[in-house]
Amino acid sequence: MLRRSAFSRTTIRPVTSSWLTVAILLSALRVSEATEFSALEIGRPVQDGAVNLGTYTVRLPPGQWTTGGLTTTTRTETGGSKPLVFKFQKAVFVRLEDRRLTGLIHLSSLAERSPGRQQWWDDPCNAPPLKDAVFKEDLSTRMFMPSCVAVTRPVRTASWGNASPEYRDAKEWLSHHDIDLPEQLFRGSVIKYDIGNYLHMWAYVPAAAPRADQSESAQQFQAWMRSNASVIAEGISAGKAIELTPLNP
Repeated sequence: MLRRSAFSRTTIRPVTSSWLTVAILLSALRVSEATEFSALEIGRPVQDGAVNLGTYTVRLPPGQWTTGGLTTTTRTETGGSKPLVFKFQKAVFVRLEDRRLTGLIHLSSLAERSPGRQQWWDDPCNAPPLKDAVFKEDLSTRMFMPSCVAVTRPVRTASWGNASPEYRDAKEWLSHHDIDLPEQLFRGSVIKYDIGNYLHMWAYVPAAAPRADQSESAQQFQAWMRSNASVIAEGISAGKAIELTPLNP
């Protein structure tokens, strides 16, 4: 089961003025040619394969990607000197070839940076959605800035559409357009927390049965997830576009 709340537990931490300066500079380093989240439309191809999500620019792997689902949610937290309001942006992108699903990527982030506070749970590798992981690695290099990459057991395509609104929208769109769906999918997660923000990617590719989790394709997918965990971390640290590497089914 995919649950956003599992990665949303919060701990308020102060941030120094130098961090605030860095956060503002990084917020400005986005690719203007990428499609803004507000301009994405379900069923429309992603122009140039690049999107601006929150304060990040992500270039999807090569291929024709279509927006399958979109959600904007708001969460208010109390307990401090004043309520904190967080706006989340979530999007599902699907890659199609000959009316077949060959890849699906789910991205989520805050709509805007909150540089004055640290809001992150410090152990995402042990979040409930990853309890059945066949591989996971804590990539954290800094206190209160956790990072994790993981690959779970293959999931049945019939179940992932029940996770959240953007997944359901994507599944409905695929069904409406008679897209051929595989029986099961490899599923991987990369989450990287940043100064006042985070980027979380779930990635899916078709998994051939039986015992897909022990196949060569499973090892290739695991290697792809690890590689892109580094790509995401480097892009966030350098304040540059995150260019995901080719994703093979």
